[in-house]
Amino acid sequence: MSENNQKKERDIWNAQALKSFVKAKTDWFNGDDFDSRLHLSFVEHSGKPEFNPLKTIEIGVPMVKAGSDGDKRTGVTALGLCQMIANGTLSRMCAAERKAFEQRKAEAKGAKVYQQPIWGCIGGTTSQRAKDGKSEFRKIEIIPGQKEGTYAFRAASCEGETNSQLGGVQPKKGAPWTQIIVPVDGEYLYAFAINTIAAWNAHQVARVTSKAAYAAKPQQEQPAPAVQPNHQANAEPQPAAKPACVWAFYDRKYFGPMGCATTPEDAVRCAKFCLKKLQKERNLCSRKSELEKLYNELLNGKEGADNTANMWLTPLPLFLANNAESPEQSEDELFVMVFHSVV
Repeated sequence: MSENNQKKERDIWNAQALKSFVKAKTDWFNGDDFDSRLHLSFVEHSGKPEFNPLKTIEIGVPMVKAGSDGDKRTGVTALGLCQMIANGTLSRMCAAERKAFEQRKAEAKGAKVYQQPIWGCIGGTTSQRAKDGKSEFRKIEIIPGQKEGTYAFRAASCEGETNSQLGGVQPKKGAPWTQIIVPVDGEYLYAFAINTIAAWNAHQVARVTSKAAYAAKPQQEQPAPAVQPNHQANAEPQPAAKPACVWAFYDRKYFGPMGCATTPEDAVRCAKFCLKKLQKERNLCSRKSELEKLYNELLNGKEGADNTANMWLTPLPLFLANNAESPEQSEDELFVMVFHSVV
């Protein structure tokens, strides 16, 4: 969970409280998937009207590289967390901790007890890598919120030191802690998960497309020196520019990430592929008018929106085939996230 200063910042999600907020960013995604991290930026401020920053904690959660929660769980990743959120696992863990907390509170007979984290990840920066030469230990946890159906991100940092036996950074004994808490409701936490998965899919498409374009680009022949004696040798071919826009498709209920596209026309084809799979394997279909609206947004952008910004298109409701024209609540939804200036 170390710092990985890469590329420009691009926010994909944020949550705000009265005096704190957290943003999820993609600037620590890079060409090496193994070292890519989801950048979570926590800030505590003075509140209205000045909003002067008081504390900041920058945390990077590995996307695919195995991390640890500092207790018993290893293999911790941002993608794993997102999957736990999307499939309901984290919700069940939260409900179990609430029940266990009430039991601990009853048994404590007035003594103070605390909610335990249901997910966590630790890491830090060694003194050799830190800009100020000071080692720092950092951790992020998710705990049950104060109300049913709510959660809270809890970020904490302190001065660190190198673990001589295991390596890595551990908290320095007696060092004061900095802590920032940001509450989040369940629905918004779900948005965090699907935004992160969609952003990672877009990053993967951009990386693969760029590599394929580079490999396919022919090298220019070098002219003979006898004909053009002063002509410099041609430079090595540069990697082709990554796509300016990526459409990432995500099924809410059954399949999660379903595909990506890099042109409007390919996005329409990708949508048709997703719908064909959903119809064949889950007997789901969409209404004609809503499907035509999605196709129009894929080709022409979302009406009344800033189509130069990262955004979700209008979700496509999906119904069981025999209920497609019924006003009943949809069985599923197909989401499309549009990313511009993919890095």
